[in-house]
Amino acid sequence: HWMAYQWVRLHVIDTMTGEYRRKSDPTRSVCYYGENTGYILPIMTHTYDFSQHRSVTPQWEERLVLNEPFPVLLGPTTLLLLEVCDTVPATIACSVSRHRKLGGAAGWHV
Repeated sequence: HWMAYQWVRLHVIDTMTGEYRRKSDPTRSVCYYGENTGYILPIMTHTYDFSQHRSVTPQWEERLVLNEPFPVLLGPTTLLLLEVCDTVPATIACSVSRHRKLGGAAGWHV
């Protein structure tokens, strides 16, 4: 099984512009202490380690806290986008890279 870790990244998008949603108060930290941007930064869960949990179905029991008024987050032009990210174990990535250097076909073949 090729995935070692997965995590979820939450993006808060303004559907009118396609960019990250601007903060209602640019001086307030929304996701991280001391952030100094005018928009809401993406926030991530911890990684889910498949081998540690011995499961093929990842589960996150976490709260993602955004210090932003609720009506802003649920506004009609706000999109909460959940991106599921994963990594490939380094041993597999290295073997694929080595295979390509030796003239192997392109693609993820082991």
